[in-house]
Amino acid sequence: MARRASVAFTISMACALARCDGGPTTVDARVTADARDALRDAADSRDVTSSQPDGFVDSATDATSGPDSAIPDSAVTDARTPPEYSHDLDGDGRTDTNLAVRACAGSSGTCLAIDSSVVRAGEVALSAMGSRCSGSVVGPTIRVIGTHAGSPLSEVAVAHCVDLRTTTPPALTVVDPDARTVVAQTIAPATQKNAWVDALRGSDDKLYPFLAPSYGDGDTSGTYGSSIWGRMCIFRAGAPAASPCGAGWIAGDTTIPSMPNWFREVGGYMQDLDGDRWEDVTLTYHSVALAISGRTGAALSALAYDVAAGMAPAFFHSGRNYGTHAASRAADGTLRTTIVAGAPVGTFDDYNCNVSRFIAVLDSRPATPSSRRLAWTRYMGFASTIFNGPFTSEFAANPASRVARPADVMHNCVHRFSDSRSVIDGVDSIVVNYFRQDAPVDPCLSLQYDLYVPPAWTEAKSTAWYSCFARNVRARGTWGMMALRESDGQSVTGGLGVYVWGRSNRLVPSGETLYLVERVSGAGFFDLSDRAPSAIAALSLVRGLFQDRGTFPGSGRPVIRQVAPSGSLGVGSYTFVAELDTQDADGDGLLDVRMRDGRWVGWDRGSNAWIVK
Repeated sequence: MARRASVAFTISMACALARCDGGPTTVDARVTADARDALRDAADSRDVTSSQPDGFVDSATDATSGPDSAIPDSAVTDARTPPEYSHDLDGDGRTDTNLAVRACAGSSGTCLAIDSSVVRAGEVALSAMGSRCSGSVVGPTIRVIGTHAGSPLSEVAVAHCVDLRTTTPPALTVVDPDARTVVAQTIAPATQKNAWVDALRGSDDKLYPFLAPSYGDGDTSGTYGSSIWGRMCIFRAGAPAASPCGAGWIAGDTTIPSMPNWFREVGGYMQDLDGDRWEDVTLTYHSVALAISGRTGAALSALAYDVAAGMAPAFFHSGRNYGTHAASRAADGTLRTTIVAGAPVGTFDDYNCNVSRFIAVLDSRPATPSSRRLAWTRYMGFASTIFNGPFTSEFAANPASRVARPADVMHNCVHRFSDSRSVIDGVDSIVVNYFRQDAPVDPCLSLQYDLYVPPAWTEAKSTAWYSCFARNVRARGTWGMMALRESDGQSVTGGLGVYVWGRSNRLVPSGETLYLVERVSGAGFFDLSDRAPSAIAALSLVRGLFQDRGTFPGSGRPVIRQVAPSGSLGVGSYTFVAELDTQDADGDGLLDVRMRDGRWVGWDRGSNAWIVK
């Protein structure tokens, strides 16, 4: 078997989890409260680069891939022979170089170490300081970006931090490994610790890396930074030093002047909105999608929207834009963003299930960013209770009297796979799992209300609340699948008693899209811990109905790869894209599926059946 590449992105899954806003006061007050408390929400966060629950593996996208190929249908594999290399600098399709960020030899500075068959081995200094990061820098650490500075070999973009001891601002450095020089460098303000890095594709097909603010920018409480960052920096070789980002960069304003209390989410995605053949960058915020021109850095549009408009109390969800954001172009040219505010398949330990759950689509006319709108939304639920404020001890004995919106707990929890998009009977569709809860274990009403009574969010109160609410992974109910038409949100198909782990059109010779489905008929625990895994069924969707295409031998669940979001598939929260772990294990041209017990299961052309490879 090929050796699997290691993870090439930094991510911490601090998903702003179980925080529940105060009463239905004002929108701005609620957003500000969310900003203050978001770090507390991460009390039970998981670092996916260091540990995974059963059935998950890390995966990395190829740093030389374009944005639109960042989430492939197949597994990330390599077929290198020793010495093993991870990057392709000369563009011949074969890896030839290893690159790593590490301490410089003989000093405390930070260097890019180079081991290569096409350039001299050595290192390039990135900073005289160490590279410790106190926040989260989300995106690829090292990425090959093409030739921008006249070298015959590609430059690389390197994300790191600058350890100033009291602060650790993120930085992005473009290096020419052949010339052993720094082409350009930009560093976030010293007060910042979170950043998003990625690369957009220009009309010349080259990648243009950028450094942008990430989670918490806009909040001035000091939780994420003592001041607002408010700009992104896009690499542009030769750009003058007059840019606020420094020489070699153009700047984009990432503030939202029309909103007095804007709050930045984690990432974003790429899509050419203005028709100039340059990918533009959409940054996600609480209730806002801000589009920045990839060519000029100018703001193209700032769309504010409410995914639960008309539901009371107004804006109870604080505009959270967690989950995946997938950009696409419809057959008629309409530009879409499909937002699935849910948790990845298999994350049965996430008792908050993305906190705010919805499915929505933004769209715009080609080359007309100002036409962007919320085309439709289906709001599914909010994990915890929304109370009317203020929070005082006099109501602690009867918190039910202060409830503005009851908790949905696990009801309508959405579990997503890949970008959630598929084609059913020729119709662009969105396919997700959802949980129909019969009753929660405990909404933990008193503990949640007490959490907000001064002194609020103490360690003891937080521990009590989280421990209580976590019991709801044993809430009883039934899992099901729903498919919605991407154009207008109308139902395509759906049903209870099934859980879809993923889909692929590379499992059988016909190229038919197959969904790998576990049958979970009847009520049971949310986390499926009360039932043994059944055999996985390979099913197609024809005329809105599942059609049997065989059953995997034996019982058991598939392994899920945790894939870094990038390019046209982005995220609003610290999360990952869930993909089946697939690989052509026997060289027959079809993908096989890795199961949790280590078996590889795939289609056998000779017997026309699923077998263990």
